[in-house]
Amino acid sequence: NNDTEYAALERVHYYAIGGYVLDLNDNLKFKPSFMFKYTKGAPISTDLTANFLFNEKFWLGGSYRLNGQQNALGALVDFQVSDQFRVGYTYEIPTGEIRPYTSGSHEILLMYEFRFLKRKQKSPRYF
Repeated sequence: NNDTEYAALERVHYYAIGGYVLDLNDNLKFKPSFMFKYTKGAPISTDLTANFLFNEKFWLGGSYRLNGQQNALGALVDFQVSDQFRVGYTYEIPTGEIRPYTSGSHEILLMYEFRFLKRKQKSPRYF
């Protein structure tokens, strides 16, 4: 018999995100970015990411997460299939204490941009 009671606590999450897109040449862009995450009672998490965009179609990049004992290394690849559809794959593997107990995580990205209104200006979305 377990009479233990648990209470769910609401915690405010704080995020700071930034990045920049650098034109290296006509066919190659470099996008470094970062994200800081803070929640009271949890370790501060920092994601550092570096991506390259080839011919406005193909993304290739990597990331590193600093999160106390839960650090991780990641790689990603994305492909812009059409103006509105993008597919991608990300693999992330822990580098900390839990590394022997996991084979990492896999993520699949399917992104479709709905365009109900015509854009007044053409501005690519890199973030």
